[in-house]
Order: sequence, then structure tokens, then C-alpha cells
Amino acid sequence: MATGLVEHVLPGWWWSCGTCCVSDDARIAPDFNSPLHGDRLRDEYFPLQAGSELDAGFDIDRRPPGNVPIAVLQALFAALADPLVRRAMIGEARSEPGRDLMNADTNLRNGKSQ
Repeated sequence: MATGLVEHVLPGWWWSCGTCCVSDDARIAPDFNSPLHGDRLRDEYFPLQAGSELDAGFDIDRRPPGNVPIAVLQALFAALADPLVRRAMIGEARSEPGRDLMNADTNLRNGKSQ
């Protein structure tokens, strides 16, 4: 469910997650090579600063381990707190008036797609 929320709220972003005896880990970032979303993402975020979170990914190392979905959500919230991501989402919402970003979680739970 957490990864589905990432895919819904930030279409075209990649995610990875895992766990070990020390921590739960999650990282998300725009997939600039996506055949579906790459052009839009490059328009929204280029030029990138090398090593920035938009370049390397929003990385969460959550300790102690035990709930990988929480780490994924923390990475999502870190991305949504970034001013460039917020600016891109505001522009996207304006260009797609039917897209309801504020109710994305409720819509996902109810099986609705935007």
C-alpha cells in the first residue's frame, strides 16, 4: 500500500525498500528515464544539482527495523516537503484539474484511480 501511494502521488518516481537486522530502508526519486514520465520529470526538475536528493533519492534509514512501509512513507513525506517537488505538484494539479492529490490515500483505499 505504501509503494502504491508513492506511485499514485508521484507518478514516474522509482522506489526501493528493504530491511535488515539493523534498519528498514527506503529510497524514492524521479525516474528520468521512464518512457511514460521521463520527459515531464526532466522538464520539472532539470537542471539537477549532482548529489541532490532529486538526483540521488530521498533516503530513509529507519531504526530499529520492523515496519518497512513506514520507511517508504517517510521517504514520500521527505520528497513532498522538498520545495521543488511541491512546486511541480502545484503546477501539475493546475494543468490536470481532475487530479485530486489531497485525497490520494482515500482514493487508493477505495480502489479509485486518477
